[in-house]
Amino acid sequence: MQQMLKVKSPSQATFDALSLGEVMLRLDPGPGRIRNTRSFDVWEGGGEYNVARGLRKCFGLRTNCRHIPSS
Repeated sequence: MQQMLKVKSPSQATFDALSLGEVMLRLDPGPGRIRNTRSFDVWEGGGEYNVARGLRKCFGLRTNCRHIPSS
């Protein structure tokens, strides 16, 4: 028995694209050393996140990036 994928109409969907993966955070201490710094600049990234963010910024799609925890 073959089942077909049921896709919601755009008006019923919460997102246009959903990316499954992790978001990487890079902590940047600036010009000083890590042990001497009092603050960090935070930069986000990661392959899945970059795709979702690009679709949102370039095409205005409703996107989200979700992490699926390992069992």
